[in-house]
Amino acid sequence: TLPEISSQRFSSWFKIQVSENHQKNVVLFNDTFTEFNQPEVGKAAVKVLNALKYNVIIPKWSCCGRPLLSKGKLEAARQKAVKLIKILMPYAVKGYAIIGLEPSCILTVIDDYTGLVGKSDPEILAMISTIRPLCTTFDEFIASHVDATGQLPLKFIENPQQVLVHGHCHQKSLVGMDKTMKMLKSLPGYTASEIPSGCCGMAGSFGYEKEHYDISMKIAALKLVPAIEAAPTTTEIIANGFSCRCQIDHTTGRKAVHLAEALANRLQ
Repeated sequence: TLPEISSQRFSSWFKIQVSENHQKNVVLFNDTFTEFNQPEVGKAAVKVLNALKYNVIIPKWSCCGRPLLSKGKLEAARQKAVKLIKILMPYAVKGYAIIGLEPSCILTVIDDYTGLVGKSDPEILAMISTIRPLCTTFDEFIASHVDATGQLPLKFIENPQQVLVHGHCHQKSLVGMDKTMKMLKSLPGYTASEIPSGCCGMAGSFGYEKEHYDISMKIAALKLVPAIEAAPTTTEIIANGFSCRCQIDHTTGRKAVHLAEALANRLQ
């Protein structure tokens, strides 16, 4: 089943929210999946960031080019990259953190843009050099607020909750899951463990393609599906990748949530 399109874009919802009045600003990069498919992830992230005393800025939506890059359409992906860089640059010159909810999107900016643009455009390369150090996954940004006692400066519901975490391939490869897991284990009431899985098998659009469906299912069946099916139905499943959440829903019938949703749901 193809992912559903939300009746309201994330940016449309955000425009009608009452502005916060904090001292610090951050940029929340509204990737395509948050913008069009699951705006509830963006809403949850705004709630958590506001609770941490940040004003949240949502830039004009523009695809990062990851889907095109994955299909080898490099010139089209390069054009998307240049467009997004120009959108993000005004925030970068102010030193605002640029927080990504979808690991593959924000890590494309961090890891692929320099090579994608190449040496042919020194001006854009200079912009990328300014933007890259400010880009971060949601996990890393939130984890950076853990204090000396190992706690986040937030008030959470302390009800006991078992949690299984499926790490996104890009995230595991480039930044790892250590900070995510350490933060989750510090939350009151949480008992969190990482599923020792590789790829979920969806891999963007790979699992939706007829010729790849069977192998996609076999990959999911290696570790991910058995771990989730063995867990009690009360166990919360966290998966930051949109395609990972879709795969989990398709293969197990269980709803996985983004870390932002998990945190927002436990805020007092």
